[in-house]
Amino acid sequence: MKNFPLRFLPDIVIGIVTCIISMILYIKGYLLLAFLPSVGIQMLWCVIQCCYYHNLTKSGIAVNAVLIDYHYKRNKQKKRGLISVTDSSYTTYAPVMRYETEQGEITSRYCSHLMKRSYEIGKSYLIYYAPSRPELFWFPDRKYDLTEPYLTWILGLLTFLICGFLDSGK
Repeated sequence: MKNFPLRFLPDIVIGIVTCIISMILYIKGYLLLAFLPSVGIQMLWCVIQCCYYHNLTKSGIAVNAVLIDYHYKRNKQKKRGLISVTDSSYTTYAPVMRYETEQGEITSRYCSHLMKRSYEIGKSYLIYYAPSRPELFWFPDRKYDLTEPYLTWILGLLTFLICGFLDSGK
């Protein structure tokens, strides 16, 4: 697994455990209740993570950091047309910053990839880092990047839950 984000490892474990719980309930014949524990546990986990990252941003320490490079990620996308399927790709960018913390100098990659190179290499930018996790930093105008995956997951779970209840009424 190349460049696997360990930040999401607990999320994957929670997802696997809740899927196993749902499958056991489904096999036992609890059709309607099969997805409720899974959705409930995952939603609770996402809310806990959103609160955790929100509290981290409140206690952030401001420093000036130098952008030393970008981490590039090639993404492939298939476009389906009426006649054929074409492959296209695009690149996303994660800034790699060097900054001074209480523990010393740190070089760290940003937590999410951006669609364009918004910052110039070699320039200094204001960032915030968490004292408890100095390798985790964020830009003042992009705090939502820390919680965005969890908020997206909550929205998906709510949609799944609403559709399940609407479908069960038939």
